[in-house]
Amino acid sequence: MIVRMLTFAGGLAGAAGLTQFPEYSQQYIQRLGGAVDELTLVVENFDTSAAEAGLTREQALDDLQGSEFRAKRRDDMSDTITRQERLSEDLDVLRDAGPYDRLAKLLRFNDIEIAQKAMEDFKPAVPLTTEGAGFAAIGFFAGFGVLWAFFGFCGHVFGRKKKHAEKAVAAPVDGQDDSTSNDPAGTQALHEVNWSALPVPTDDGGADHLLKSTIPRLRLMGTDGNAHKLRRLRGRTVLYFYPMTAQPGVALPDNWDSIPGARGCTPQSCAFRDHMEDLRLMGVDQVFGISTQSPAYQSEVAERLHLPFPLLSDEELHLAEAWNLPTFEVAGMTLYKRLTLIMQDSVVEKVFYPVFPPDENPAEVIEYLESVQGDQTSDMIRGTG
Repeated sequence: MIVRMLTFAGGLAGAAGLTQFPEYSQQYIQRLGGAVDELTLVVENFDTSAAEAGLTREQALDDLQGSEFRAKRRDDMSDTITRQERLSEDLDVLRDAGPYDRLAKLLRFNDIEIAQKAMEDFKPAVPLTTEGAGFAAIGFFAGFGVLWAFFGFCGHVFGRKKKHAEKAVAAPVDGQDDSTSNDPAGTQALHEVNWSALPVPTDDGGADHLLKSTIPRLRLMGTDGNAHKLRRLRGRTVLYFYPMTAQPGVALPDNWDSIPGARGCTPQSCAFRDHMEDLRLMGVDQVFGISTQSPAYQSEVAERLHLPFPLLSDEELHLAEAWNLPTFEVAGMTLYKRLTLIMQDSVVEKVFYPVFPPDENPAEVIEYLESVQGDQTSDMIRGTG
């Protein structure tokens, strides 16, 4: 009885909330249009100034350096341009959408500043219109359904708790290796690689242009849920690019081991995980793994391997194309060739390419950083001598 009352109340709450969506969405779109107009004016003025100086937009942004203040102005302008482009796209989509289409495009209502301003002017409306009544019905069934599913799930879990506990303490079946109980993710086989049996990658020159280059101004989604602005990375950063991590029970592409440098993504990631404290002691501020897999695919890997750093997804190959990074094709996929970069702020100071064997790569990074520290110490001694 209580469950039914709560689910019914959830339905009413959902109905009351979605009843207001048509009016709120209209307020949001009006605010969105005003924000786009203001941002467009700022961007056009910047482009005009750049053109008068004989510069493109990118050249003008790169010219804003040389001091902390100029760098801050550059980052602020870059953020303004990115926001103007994103909000312009949202406005084009939402302005042409009807009330129900706007609900389907709910993720377009994602700007916190505009949402707050829209709420300041928002006045609740009584659902006297056809759209309001329709949204009330959708909200009721959505709220009712969510709570019904939640209580059903809770009943299922707690109702089977005893049975699951009995299974947890059951002895292994005949012939089962006890060691598998210590490797529930099935990653043991992914670590056991005979490097001597694999083809060694050769330097094809694919990374020759990267030393002292500046990382492109892009954002990549990380497994930590953040969109990381690559140009705004500060301090010393290690980026390791890898083809693709295997998943327990999922077959890799045919002839994977015959591709030079393809095998070893899981051992490499785990090696960086195990060396994180050493890397921090050597002055590394952040580590990122980058591949062309989706954020969902990478999230499973990061959780299973307990990685203490984010993996970044270049699923759309924006970074690969903007920086002309080495890739290869297999089974209809474009994957990174294994590559590791050390950056100071956003400029590459060291390139490791090719990388083999992958699990020794973190030790190579640490060895390089030790040599840099040794050189700096020698310079200091000579300077005081």
